[in-house]
Amino acid sequence: MQAQTNQIPEILVHLSARQPRRAPPTSQRSNVFDGGHGYLVTHPSIGGIVIAKPSPVDLQHLNLPRTHDTAPSSNPEIEDDLSLHMLRLGAAWWPDWATYARHENRMEDPNEPYYGSHFPAAVAVGYPSTGGVWVARHMSGQGLNELLGHVHRSRQQGGKALEDLPARPRGWGPRMRMVLTMDEKCDAMKDFGAVFYEKVEDCPHVAKTLEEGRGLFRTYEGLLAKADDPGYLNSLFPSIVSGLATLPDGRVVKGDPPLRPVQGIWLPTGDDRWTKVEESCFDTVA
Repeated sequence: MQAQTNQIPEILVHLSARQPRRAPPTSQRSNVFDGGHGYLVTHPSIGGIVIAKPSPVDLQHLNLPRTHDTAPSSNPEIEDDLSLHMLRLGAAWWPDWATYARHENRMEDPNEPYYGSHFPAAVAVGYPSTGGVWVARHMSGQGLNELLGHVHRSRQQGGKALEDLPARPRGWGPRMRMVLTMDEKCDAMKDFGAVFYEKVEDCPHVAKTLEEGRGLFRTYEGLLAKADDPGYLNSLFPSIVSGLATLPDGRVVKGDPPLRPVQGIWLPTGDDRWTKVEESCFDTVA
């Protein structure tokens, strides 16, 4: 019997891609307080840039004001020191802003829900006053891409899984925005399952030098390049690219994924089948 295609209303989720990310002006390190996207960007002497989206607690840890943006220093040693401290808080090295903005905008595009599995991991780091360090690593992405991370979270490189990361847990964003001290941040991270290390040097996912920060990015270069190849994406997630999916009850639906039937949300599992996720899961938006 031919599968019916019209029993489930095809109410599509049309979420617009976010506006291209705007870098801080050259006269400022950040655009946290000028209506920008909240970035802190430094230019280390090894080249490239170090990018963070700091919280008030992070700014305090970096000895930066929590009331206004600051200008970069003309002293490269000062900028290198700040860059290193940002990396030790989970910031990422990128070769340039254009490369970051292009990939980040695609990663947050709900029409490209696979992209978070090819983007450098989101790393949060906390330093409690009692010593040691708490580290949490999640799949990058927010909203729908973060939810899809529960389904598509294996990072593939050369046919071999690079790592398997969870999406950020529900409530992570609101909790992190409300902490007032580094100790409170660490307590919250502990509650969310972060990993404790006696010293940061024991954690392979946090750069201890500028060169290590650049090296951590290099592990994702191949994945980012693959994400630009339509043939690779079609072979990886055919149901996403084609818009065709077979629901668990055997019915076939067609449309621009993700599809929102009457009950719940159906998400592609990567094998031309879809899985149902309750709509309440969208509360995970950070």
